[in-house]
Amino acid sequence: MLSLNFFNRNFKSISFRMIGLLYAKGIVLLSTIFVARNLGPENYGHIRLVLTLFSLLGILAGFPMERVVASLVAKNPDEKKQILYHSIIFLTGTIIVAIIIFYTVLSIFNIINDDIAKNIFFQYAPFVFAYVFSYILIAFLQGSGKIKAMTLGEIIYGSLKAFSIIIFVYIAGNKGWLPGRVSGEVLAFFAMIILIFVYFKKLINGQNFKFDFDLIKKLWRFYLYRLTETGLASLQVNLDVFLVVWLVNDVKQIAYIGVAKMFLDSFGLFGKSITSGLFPTIAKLHNQKIMFLKHLKKTQFYANIIFIILLLPFFFFAKPIVILLYKTEYLQAIPYLKIFVITALFQNISYINGGYWLAVGNVRLSTKFSLISFVTYIILSVVLMQFYDVFGIVLAIMISKIVNALVSSRLNRECIV
Repeated sequence: MLSLNFFNRNFKSISFRMIGLLYAKGIVLLSTIFVARNLGPENYGHIRLVLTLFSLLGILAGFPMERVVASLVAKNPDEKKQILYHSIIFLTGTIIVAIIIFYTVLSIFNIINDDIAKNIFFQYAPFVFAYVFSYILIAFLQGSGKIKAMTLGEIIYGSLKAFSIIIFVYIAGNKGWLPGRVSGEVLAFFAMIILIFVYFKKLINGQNFKFDFDLIKKLWRFYLYRLTETGLASLQVNLDVFLVVWLVNDVKQIAYIGVAKMFLDSFGLFGKSITSGLFPTIAKLHNQKIMFLKHLKKTQFYANIIFIILLLPFFFFAKPIVILLYKTEYLQAIPYLKIFVITALFQNISYINGGYWLAVGNVRLSTKFSLISFVTYIILSVVLMQFYDVFGIVLAIMISKIVNALVSSRLNRECIV
């Protein structure tokens, strides 16, 4: 029989982490709602395409390395200065290469037939450094066991970005979105540097830095795994944008699906906040298979009971929620939202499983899972779009998340060998 002692022991760290993460991500969500509400479906459709391209650029530039840095620091606390400095050196190179690749591909090939979105993206792309390094510094705090500092960093990051976007859009309308986003990212980056300095002043001023080529090679191997895993996951998450652009060519449909997916992404914070709050505890179980599986089972049990209760109002009150937040211009997003509420439960199962895998450093298993998930979603999207048009994409997302939950649960026993 499962005991409530498990929940009580971890409630403090999980609740603090969840509240902080929900605020940090929630304030950015509110700024996105503000943009979508004020600029309308067509303008928001262009912006969502820009954000999709920027997300893919961030992955190629090294954003997925945040989990690697956190895991390496947690396992090797005496070497965290070396890990941080080598990560910065390594990621500087990947950022430069990523920007060059994206500029070249988008300039030569007509992958995106939306000149408005492409022009905005070309202006925005160089600031990917602030996005990547901000999260690497936050991951360093996580790996060091500074969960409160990590959460504070995310709160500062989210607040600066959200408030900058809202202020600039309020003042300049559609033209204000880009300067607002850029200024928020850059300000947040400098705030993260100050936060790291405050918490690790002795570390920064301590032992001399020594270049370790073997550590760079290790980071390169992890980068390839995480690039494959997160790249496939991101393509899967954002594939609806490209499918609509290529097959339907309706910017408004990008906006409608995007509005509903914002809720799905927000629901995903529930599972992510739980595993990030438990990160130090899970990392210690990296060589204890029975305890690891027992811990994961209890987390899934309690988390999903609570999550179902939280999801019910969004399903039954989907229409008034959409109208309240986005106006009647976005009524077509309502059926999408209802489907994504159901989808969120299965997504949560996968996210918790994946969070446990990464906490113990099993990057290969995450990559294997991402490949299975990506192939499943591609096949479903292409097939269902032939029968249900844009609605087929939404159905494909739901079915693929169900498959993901089943597959990830089967793979749990492979996490620790």
